[in-house]
Amino acid sequence: MDMSKYMGIFRAESEKNIKELSDSLLVLENNPENTEHMNTLFRAAHTFKGMSATMGFKQIVELTHEMESLIDRLRTRQIVLNSSLIDVLLVCVDTLEGLVENICESEGDKPEKGKKVTANKCEFYPDVYEVIKTLREVNDSSEKVSIQRIENKLLPAKKKTTKEIYQPEKEEKTPVYPKSSPKVKIVQNPRISTEQLDKLMNLVGELVINRSRINELTRNLKSKELEVALSDFHKLTRELQDEVIEARMVPLDHITYIYPRMIRDLARIQNKKIDFIIKGKELKLDRTILEEIGDSLVHLLRNAVDHGIEIPEKRVELGKKENGAILITASRQENFVLIRIEDDGFGIDTNEIRKIALKKGIISRESAEQLQEEEAMQLIFTPGLSTSDNVTDISGRGIGMDVVKNRVERLGGSVKVESKPGLGSSFELKLPLTVAVYQAILVRVGKEKYAIPFTSIVKNIEFSSQEIKHIKGREVILIDNKILPLFRLRRQFQLPDDDDENNIFVVLVEKHGQYIGIVVDELLGKQEVIVKSFKSKLLGNTRGFAGATILGDGNVILIIDVNSLI
Repeated sequence: MDMSKYMGIFRAESEKNIKELSDSLLVLENNPENTEHMNTLFRAAHTFKGMSATMGFKQIVELTHEMESLIDRLRTRQIVLNSSLIDVLLVCVDTLEGLVENICESEGDKPEKGKKVTANKCEFYPDVYEVIKTLREVNDSSEKVSIQRIENKLLPAKKKTTKEIYQPEKEEKTPVYPKSSPKVKIVQNPRISTEQLDKLMNLVGELVINRSRINELTRNLKSKELEVALSDFHKLTRELQDEVIEARMVPLDHITYIYPRMIRDLARIQNKKIDFIIKGKELKLDRTILEEIGDSLVHLLRNAVDHGIEIPEKRVELGKKENGAILITASRQENFVLIRIEDDGFGIDTNEIRKIALKKGIISRESAEQLQEEEAMQLIFTPGLSTSDNVTDISGRGIGMDVVKNRVERLGGSVKVESKPGLGSSFELKLPLTVAVYQAILVRVGKEKYAIPFTSIVKNIEFSSQEIKHIKGREVILIDNKILPLFRLRRQFQLPDDDDENNIFVVLVEKHGQYIGIVVDELLGKQEVIVKSFKSKLLGNTRGFAGATILGDGNVILIIDVNSLI
């Protein structure tokens, strides 16, 4: 397969990963105990490796694999992070930057307009073989090591030629990794960029908001001519909005077409036989969503191959077909999309998950004994938890599932997992069709109005306050013969309870396969809202809200993010 057309994407993603590596190392040098940046450092190296493997850049794969192993030893406290190890890893980052620049230059890929690049920027950089050799010495050490500064050891070497980059020396014994982890984050249209579409969508949103305001202002005026004009205006703005949304939509096949090759390579390296099927790949999603979920789908597929599907001999012994099966199914339900990844392999044993979580100190023994089946299943999304005894180039380090969960929820979606030991597993991603426009229900809490996206809502119910019960001090209610916990937004927003409350309004939402009733003061009806993301860092870190929207009367209301609020 000709991968040269993906060099622009490779460059952009490489620059992003290099920046994350460098920034995290600088933070860790002053604060070695910073778990967040240690995990970011590890994920960046892991992602870089998978992307480079897909493109066939062996030297980068070898280097990032050794970096990954070193970082894993650091975060599991097998060795202590010190300035010398920071030096080693920064030299690795410099080497990666040089390799990427050399590869892109040899392929004729030019930086994006506006970026400044020095002509001799990559004339010299550390020798990749010396860097890999140094990393292996550290990783092969069986005890805690203290490495002296290595600036003199890893002297800059002359810039490698294209041939040297693509064809390492024959005597090297490091295994060649398969092209097994395609990197999707930018989907670009050759005629119009994602940024331009975002700006156009924002302008259309402003137009829709102003249309609603005009309707509000002229509601009491009895003019047939005005009514006709407003009706035409409404129709035109609606058509314009639909066209812009459609322009943002990209078929799922835009990212899934490379997956069959990935599954094939992974199956071969593990001596497995797998039938891989994709259904619904013609379904369209917002390109911003595709950019975000591409890596998540890769993580789920790699886990299905490595953890899920058994080797042929084992499958026959268990009475299964020799060939395992992995299926991706995409379907549309109202205003959201369901993407399901299924396999007929080992399945997930929640008892084993409890044991591993307990062993790693993720949960206490008391918590492990009290966890329900659904709650135990959710532990697979914990960073660092893996059910695999061996670390391979495919998986086993306990990363990926937390990334899947965080990315999907950041988009306003959710992840649901189902599994039966011995029969297989299923992961269902529920995603909005577009991140620009939400179908939402408006609610009132106190004197304020809020919007709750439909992607989280199961149904709305009205109850008598007398039907509320208490279990261990927590409010619950019986719905369809199931006891469901209640979550009061009044208390979350630190408002006093309503003493005159007779009936309660409940918005039933789903989170991780569990149902929770959100109690509000009033249901105001369904409405399409134009999403305004928070631009400032202060607001962007506000927990519980996905953004804001403007109503027809000019009032600004917040959009509730159910996943982060509860």
